[in-house]
Amino acid sequence: MRSEFFSNVLNCHSKEAQTGMIEVTEDYAVMYELCGYLYYDRFNKSEVILLMIAADKYQIKNLFLECKKYLMKNITMDNCIEIFYLTKTLLDEDLKATALKIFNENRSKILSSQKWKEAK
Repeated sequence: MRSEFFSNVLNCHSKEAQTGMIEVTEDYAVMYELCGYLYYDRFNKSEVILLMIAADKYQIKNLFLECKKYLMKNITMDNCIEIFYLTKTLLDEDLKATALKIFNENRSKILSSQKWKEAK
């Protein structure tokens, strides 16, 4: 099974195992990509942050690692703060360090940007 979460929930004496239904809180687009990954080993990169959170929640390790790999290669001064805050939830030190490095390298540009001013 590619997800320990789904395997555990569906192979025990739970309501979900009896009904074959699991209630999820993620939006449709994220779950669509998550299921697509489980079946086809690919995902749309536009939902990568939300998908990484879902991969962590549903214990889909390979998807989590692929999302992390993609983010590590694509951290920019425009998304480093969002990725840094993501690491507070996911507790990923490699991603956190990379986001901080990009922030520190671009500190003056980021702090004077309109996006930063709006985020305050």
